[in-house]
Amino acid sequence: MIQFLEPGHTIQVMPFFDQAPPPGYATNQAPRAFFCKCPDRVYSLVKPTPPATVDQVKAGRLGMAAFQFRWLPYVAGLITYVPLNNDSIITGKFTGCWLAIFRMGGQKYLAHIGTDTLPTSPLTLNVKTAWKDAVTAGQITEVAAVKPTDYVKGPAVLAGLTPQNELVCLSFNYVGGSPSLMKVSSRKVLAGAQSPVFQ
Repeated sequence: MIQFLEPGHTIQVMPFFDQAPPPGYATNQAPRAFFCKCPDRVYSLVKPTPPATVDQVKAGRLGMAAFQFRWLPYVAGLITYVPLNNDSIITGKFTGCWLAIFRMGGQKYLAHIGTDTLPTSPLTLNVKTAWKDAVTAGQITEVAAVKPTDYVKGPAVLAGLTPQNELVCLSFNYVGGSPSLMKVSSRKVLAGAQSPVFQ
């Protein structure tokens, strides 16, 4: 679905995406502390029913598969991740977090490395250290990593992966000051091979 979000496209997300930590996250951290695999949280982009004119984002598998996607929650201080499955994955919001593709046990995953609002906060330092330690120990293999706010700017930044495994960064403006009404202001598609290494 993320491949259809172009500048000028307005969507209504109400209620907002489920950002709650994965169930059992405190005890289910693999391959090491701070890593949390998330269950599927599926949403769909639904065309409006007149007189409405704005596309709606709703929970569940609705309509065509091409307009469905999985939501990966952001949790400060945790690395949330889901397996790649040839579908769209979207996550956010980003202020300084990293989006990464990694391999573990023969499976590829998309991760949201959840830094805090301050680069020197304990949550930020601990989660970045956890990622680097897992790579160094050979528990995971980093395939690509990007910091979406290096590529797009705006009141709300989301990012994700297309079914073709393209990393996409999107910035949104709020329409009429409403956080549930979001208009795409810029879009950047990144090839994995061009992605910088996590820092």
